[in-house]
Amino acid sequence: MYYGIHYLRGIAALMVVMHHCAKYLPENIRTPVFGGAASGVDIFFMISGFIIVVATQNMKANTPLKFIGRRVFRIYPALIFCMLVGFATIYADKSWIDLGRAIVPLPIDYSLDAPAFGYNLMGPAWTLTYEIMFYSFFCLAMTINHKHRALIAAALMSAQCVAIQLYFNGAFSFSAYTQLHIGEPSAINSYLKNASSPMFFEFIYGMVIAELFVRYKHLVTKQVGIALFLIGASVYLWLYASQSTPGFGITYFGMWSAFLFAGVCFYQAGSNPPQLKSLVFLGNISYSIYISHYVTMGIMDMHNPFGFAQASQAVQFALVLLTCIVAGTLVHFIVEKPFIRFGKLVTERSVRPAEIAAAGR
Repeated sequence: MYYGIHYLRGIAALMVVMHHCAKYLPENIRTPVFGGAASGVDIFFMISGFIIVVATQNMKANTPLKFIGRRVFRIYPALIFCMLVGFATIYADKSWIDLGRAIVPLPIDYSLDAPAFGYNLMGPAWTLTYEIMFYSFFCLAMTINHKHRALIAAALMSAQCVAIQLYFNGAFSFSAYTQLHIGEPSAINSYLKNASSPMFFEFIYGMVIAELFVRYKHLVTKQVGIALFLIGASVYLWLYASQSTPGFGITYFGMWSAFLFAGVCFYQAGSNPPQLKSLVFLGNISYSIYISHYVTMGIMDMHNPFGFAQASQAVQFALVLLTCIVAGTLVHFIVEKPFIRFGKLVTERSVRPAEIAAAGR
């Protein structure tokens, strides 16, 4: 395990949770302190690009079928569970169609502004639309040529994004808020709006860093790794504090995150970060707290446990943050972790007969 990357994943998830929990705080604290915490989304995308490349180095252990199976069991059980809990509580007035769209997952309304298009019914689940599209392209790239999977995936996503924007807009922009000038809403037009998003360049950035990491990490000394980490973290914190270019995408939060992410990767390459149990645990539950916290917050707002609504703003923030972490931990151990294990078991058993048959030819 690359502990530095794992810790960053947990911290990024916690940042997003804190960004949303900050709604209970006064404006003069919420925006300057927690406004930039939404950049955890952009960090997540870069980590996804990195992890997918590093985790699929072994071709025999990472066939396309295994890759798809593991991703499905990694994402959907916790997503479906949280959505069903939400449907039984805070989303009880929504239709089954709304529930189905959210689980796919699809944004609320593609006529709204990019890149979130109104977000998902369950808030931050809008990012999974991009994650799943990225996994699809990466799986296709693995099928074409495993050795050059990152290059092929990057080329496919880049070409798709640039070509669609040029065709419909007559120009290309790296801004994730670029609106595609397209016709009436339809399934294909909705896909094209997602597919043309420069958000994919954050996955590409993560993949590029991963390829460089795998090839050249032995050249990075401990001193150089620490120095570059401090530089990257300092630039990120300076941009965060100055609230420079707030917003999703490679030209906004992604620019901040690129410095921090590269710095962490340099530190990981030059050192062997110590195993800190609390941060390992936070990394382990990162997806569960990310995907469950919106529903947890909604339930607390609806049912007012412990006199939550009557507490001070600071107490509300602390209480809802703690509850989101506890709820995410439960989702991790009850749903996410068992299904990850089950997914590995299913993919191993389903792929092995095909591998044996192929070897016998």
